[in-house]
Amino acid sequence: MWSDDSTVVDLFYSKAEDPSLQDTIESLGGSDSEIAQMFVTDAVLVDLTDILRRTPYEAHLEIWEVNHAVIPATGRPACFISGAAIVTDDQGEMDAAMFNMSLWDADAALGDVLERDGVYKTGVTCKDLERDVLLLDAISGLTKFVKSKKQFGNRADLLRETFEVTPINELSDNLSRGMFDFRLIEGTVVFCGTQPTKAGGQFGRIMLRDDSSLDNIDSEDGELILSGITSVEIASRFGKYSKILALMTVNESAKYGLNANVKGAEAVILVAPAVASSKNTSGDDDADDASDYFGNDDDIEDVDLDDDVEEDVEDDVQEEEVVEEETTQDDSNADQDDDDGWIDDDDDDWDDEGEAEKETEAGPESPPTMTITEAKAMSVADLRAFCREHGIKVKDLSHARKAEILDALDDAGLLE
Repeated sequence: MWSDDSTVVDLFYSKAEDPSLQDTIESLGGSDSEIAQMFVTDAVLVDLTDILRRTPYEAHLEIWEVNHAVIPATGRPACFISGAAIVTDDQGEMDAAMFNMSLWDADAALGDVLERDGVYKTGVTCKDLERDVLLLDAISGLTKFVKSKKQFGNRADLLRETFEVTPINELSDNLSRGMFDFRLIEGTVVFCGTQPTKAGGQFGRIMLRDDSSLDNIDSEDGELILSGITSVEIASRFGKYSKILALMTVNESAKYGLNANVKGAEAVILVAPAVASSKNTSGDDDADDASDYFGNDDDIEDVDLDDDVEEDVEDDVQEEEVVEEETTQDDSNADQDDDDGWIDDDDDDWDDEGEAEKETEAGPESPPTMTITEAKAMSVADLRAFCREHGIKVKDLSHARKAEILDALDDAGLLE
């Protein structure tokens, strides 16, 4: 397997310095004792047996996403990595392909050196090199990340080569069938930010539109905006109006509608995220439109796709998805009970009250009338803003659909 014994020597010293084995080695008399060295030798033989059962490959990895986590149920540490890989097999270097990789227990600490956008060389195994997205596994004692100067191509090009871009209005007919059945959306960011959880953590939320979003503008639901849950890092990466490629799993339910779990995102056109002002401001701003679409936390449910796991996925990869889903569900469920910064059901008319105070100060003003055609051409957000500005009462205004707002305008005699 190797041209000299250096790999086995590295395995021996790595195992001798393994923090999880230090107590055992010390109880056997320390690393200088013969019995302790025999113990380490046996441990290396166990790892070599595992290596011999699988084919080791050298891989250069470009890191797109790296996330550390702890399994809630067992406390097992884990590190989830994704990006682009160039794998070398007995035929030479393969073309770049996307990859997912999971590090568990003691191996999770290996991911501490990884940084997004970094390029590293390491030893891995892979069950199927023909997959569109490679599932790479660590080799005990051999997987160590060393910085590499390997050059990778454009990320957007690789995403489009690997996945077909799906219009948002076609997602309902093309839902994800499993945890690795991804959909690629090329869309514009309507909102991207983080939200606190009841437990004191944070998770990311993202809203996207694309060219197909206006296809059902005349329906009761108005413009189709895709809402999703994502990591804090991804949610902090893009400003409003950024055009991105988002890789996600997609689900739809009667209660929550169409929703997504965004696993990765790359900018096509990047707008820097807005920097929070240190000064207190008042009045409406663009950020208020996000709450109009989002409503409260019941609008989004995490994607639960465990039922259709592909048979060839390793047990540890299955556990990875369980960890991610449990963590996100805990966050999402906690926020459904406590909106933490989003509009509260009991406070739906907070904007109306503020506008009513302004109207009292400025004196009454007759709202303008408009034609049915003009009203239907307005977005839901603009219609809500019109109602607030002119004191038009709409039940649950912040979450009202276009049809409900049009009925209220008609009742107020503002539609010609």
